[in-house]
Amino acid sequence: PYWVSGNNISIGPLASGAMACTDDVMRQEAAYLNAIQSAVSFESSLDTLILRDGSGQEVARFTRVG
Repeated sequence: PYWVSGNNISIGPLASGAMACTDDVMRQEAAYLNAIQSAVSFESSLDTLILRDGSGQEVARFTRVG
């Protein structure tokens, strides 16, 4: 689930689904999910979405492909 109001956002809780993966992949997935859930604000343009945490630090950037 997520909630958006203006440039504020709340995401989560998110679930993990790849229990058969190697430890490296599991750590990567955990870091990704934690980053996404830490987002409290966002910026969006025509092809880019940037998520930021409470201190304004960029935690994720998505760019449209194609």
